Amino acid sequence: MTIRVLPDTRVVKIGGQSIIDRGGSALVPILDEIVEASKYCDILICAGGGTRARSVYSLATDLRLPTGILAALGARVAIQNARIITTLLAIDGGVFIEPDQFQDLPAFFRSGCIPVMGGMPPYGYWEMRDHGSRV
Repeated sequence: MTIRVLPDTRVVKIGGQSIIDRGGSALVPILDEIVEASKYCDILICAGGGTRARSVYSLATDLRLPTGILAALGARVAIQNARIITTLLAIDGGVFIEPDQFQDLPAFFRSGCIPVMGGMPPYGYWEMRDHGSRV
């Protein structure tokens, strides 16, 4: 038996480098379309990190930081972009959420909000441990 969680929800990923880094002339028309579409279905927006995240990855790699640190740093940039989008959508019900608030999405949608979050999954969900590793 298949159970679809939030079957009427659409997830829209807004690329950091392809859209957000290009500024308001690229981002605002897309947000206008999302606001219009949100009248007909529930939309969750995820934001990418873009050029700033790539710069952070490059610096962290040069410093030989562990993969988990790279992921955390890159995720912070995506969260910054999500906060920018949330601010631009404030008048239309944009609300920033953390990954741990995923179970609250139905309440946000029922109240007419457009939830926005960083588009990088929490590292702990995707972490692959080495065989025999304790951490």
